[in-house]
Amino acid sequence: MLRRRLADTSTKIGVGANRAAVGSSMLQKYGAKIGVAILDDGMQHRSLLRDVEIVMVNGLTPWGNTHFIPRGPMREPLSALTRADIVVIHHADLACEAQLETIARTVQDSGTTCSVFFSKLAPSHIFEVHQPLQRLSLNVLDGMIVLCVSAIGCPDAFIHTVREVLFSLTLPLSRPF
Repeated sequence: MLRRRLADTSTKIGVGANRAAVGSSMLQKYGAKIGVAILDDGMQHRSLLRDVEIVMVNGLTPWGNTHFIPRGPMREPLSALTRADIVVIHHADLACEAQLETIARTVQDSGTTCSVFFSKLAPSHIFEVHQPLQRLSLNVLDGMIVLCVSAIGCPDAFIHTVREVLFSLTLPLSRPF
């Protein structure tokens, strides 16, 4: 989907199980043409050179069940946050103030001196599957029954965001939600 959505840009998309190897092959292939490389889940690849380390923390389930893969979602201990330059607490609009303060305090208590930012999902448009480069206003959904299927790591945030968009348009919702 990213490849389709970014087809009209200079973006190069590398996909593969070994992200470090894919990134390396993309750098070899495109060389100096690449000005910025973004590696998803790259923090645990410590041998990779980097200019900025950005850590995303889910405001709803910040540390998961506190177990490491495969028992849980964590890849490294919280002490690894000391290597971060920036921490972004996303879905901040869905977490209560006390939860956000606890997350920020945990980040600070890890020994890091990085900046902490807050973010939320804020859809601005949709697109048709067969015409991914054509942006459509969210208003085109007004009066339609909308089926939403989620296959992402935080379905609660997705459901909340979809509800917000649909309720702002006063749309009928298909269930289950």
